[in-house]
Amino acid sequence: MYCFSKEALLCISIYSLPAFAMELDLSENVEGVKKSYSLHLMWVNENSKDANTYIFPEEKTLDHLETTFQWANKNPESNNIYIWYHSDFVNTTQVDNTNNLFKARNTMHPSLYLRDLCDFPLVQKYKDVFSEKMPVYFLSDLLRTLIGDPIENPDKSTQYIVYADLNVPPLSYAELFDADAIEKLNKTGLVMAKNNAGDYNHPYENGFYILDRAHAPMVKACRLGLIDINIQRALDSIQKGKYYNSAEDPDSLNNLEIRKRFSQIVWKSYP
Repeated sequence: MYCFSKEALLCISIYSLPAFAMELDLSENVEGVKKSYSLHLMWVNENSKDANTYIFPEEKTLDHLETTFQWANKNPESNNIYIWYHSDFVNTTQVDNTNNLFKARNTMHPSLYLRDLCDFPLVQKYKDVFSEKMPVYFLSDLLRTLIGDPIENPDKSTQYIVYADLNVPPLSYAELFDADAIEKLNKTGLVMAKNNAGDYNHPYENGFYILDRAHAPMVKACRLGLIDINIQRALDSIQKGKYYNSAEDPDSLNNLEIRKRFSQIVWKSYP
């Protein structure tokens, strides 16, 4: 069991997401072979264009940089380590400063990169859906899923995508791919963090996951059940004019209650 909250308020452990793989013909991965994986961290905040030196807010910069460097130290086996940001929410100076800092620390991991979420084809195609006009939790949850998608984020040299929020304690290769995780990856293609404080309807947390991109049924399920459907929901809301209506309109995404529910719509798409 891992406590991924620094305040130890939320204890979660790694479990699979079996509902996605039900009634599918699953194939076994080859055992005894070192896993090919890349690490992915992300920061998305609509207020990041404020007077910050790096892509992170000033009060969080040291913690987030330390977390990033700890992941790098613990995972020399990883193909690459990516820190994703949304270029609409930061400025070029912040990106350059962060890049320069990573280059100065590249002795701990030679493949530590910043990447722009706006380079994803779907983000470019549906700019309103992935803009600051939408609730930031909806945006973050949807972007997490795109990071694992082989169409949006192609990399044929990497089989496993490891995603972690910046409040997740860094784990080593041995901790990421222990016997329990490998068993579940072989069976369903995905492991996630389990929220032990959650109910049976929403027991999983998408702040940490490992996706086997060679597991075609799971990759397809994530694309259809998490990405495509929620982009369509956002488009429907925008096209109906709900987002642009006044806050007094009970059907408007500017209505606090409606906006709150929409913020969780991606997270609630997980079985």
